[in-house]
Amino acid sequence: SLVILPYFSNIAEQVSAVIFAYKNEMDLCVGVTVGSAVQIALFVLPGSVLIGWAMDKSMSLYFRGFETCCLIFSVVSVAAVLQGGTTNWLVGTYLLGVYFMIGAGFWFHETENLSVDGD
Repeated sequence: SLVILPYFSNIAEQVSAVIFAYKNEMDLCVGVTVGSAVQIALFVLPGSVLIGWAMDKSMSLYFRGFETCCLIFSVVSVAAVLQGGTTNWLVGTYLLGVYFMIGAGFWFHETENLSVDGD
């Protein structure tokens, strides 16, 4: 779900970002893409925790070390790309490599059962 869900959750924003990139409007493309990530981080994640609490499920925003390192690594990677001001195919390959490394890390990472619900 870590790899598949992000593709289908904001499909309209992703399609518009690809169209803007095809028309060489990179400022708008980056704005849509980064804005979508910020929207997920600031609204969807805390909102799902509040909905979980309303449904009497134990959810929190507590991330273990591996998840925190992945989050910091991805934020630093995107910040480094945005600070450059220009991009090329190598930067895109770099970002795809980061995405595949994080996906592979979660694939092989053993998850811990943090639930106290009894489910």
